[in-house]
Amino acid sequence: GYTWKDEGENMVGFGGDRKSLCLNKDDLGLLEILTTTCKSNNTPLVVVLITGSAVITNPWVADVDALLVAWYGGMEGGHAIGDMLFGNVAPSGCLPCTFPANQNQLPFFSSTADKIEYQLYHGYRLLDKQQGGNVLGQTGLFPFGFGLSYTTWEASDLVVGTGVQEDTSVATHHTPQITSLDDCLHCRVSVTNTGKVSSSVVLQGYLEPLLSTRDGGLSGVEERAVKELKLFHKLLDVAPGTTVKDVDIGMLKFFSFAVWDEHQRLWVVPKGSYKFHVGFSVANLLL
Repeated sequence: GYTWKDEGENMVGFGGDRKSLCLNKDDLGLLEILTTTCKSNNTPLVVVLITGSAVITNPWVADVDALLVAWYGGMEGGHAIGDMLFGNVAPSGCLPCTFPANQNQLPFFSSTADKIEYQLYHGYRLLDKQQGGNVLGQTGLFPFGFGLSYTTWEASDLVVGTGVQEDTSVATHHTPQITSLDDCLHCRVSVTNTGKVSSSVVLQGYLEPLLSTRDGGLSGVEERAVKELKLFHKLLDVAPGTTVKDVDIGMLKFFSFAVWDEHQRLWVVPKGSYKFHVGFSVANLLL
């Protein structure tokens, strides 16, 4: 993994970005020795990455049995890692960034530039754009929001409606709409732990403007991303075989749909249609 010096945090005055997202040569050499040794002894190999950002794990990740991204865990980080490795706690975290398969999935970068503007296009937004607008897009090696556990999950019965929480029919009989600053859409879904251990899970909601909406003709609005994370909700300690119904993952409000119009100098919601997806990562949208 990386120390604070590897991350460039000791560089003063001229930035501290790394030139590569790959592990350093010493770590790669150690991994090669470990993978060879573990294969010859038929011993599982688990790699724990200590890092503050994405890491390119190709090609060595194919030769390890498990990969745990531990970030910088602080004083109790070692205990937390131990609890997960020995099965006392099931992992339930999700990646807050895309782990690319290779350098080509990253936007342009220069360690000597004074200023670079990416605007929308970095991470999963860039990969969607490179895929030509397909809502599934490219995903990177480990996509935004990705995270495995010791159990598995299913989601069902998505309801998006403007009514009170008890009224689950509103999304079935009417197309919910946002027409003013005061409007909001309640988003609810049922979740099932289909595995054998108790765990927590993060439900993720992504808003997709349909093509006609993304190209809405507003001269002051830049093109829009194919989809964007708008809601997320962590459901805690669900027992195996249990279905939790009508989980409220949040509300879509005016500004969930809004974009900035440079000409009018205000936030606007382009007229058109949107799809709302729920899943467990940007590449695993089930509903």
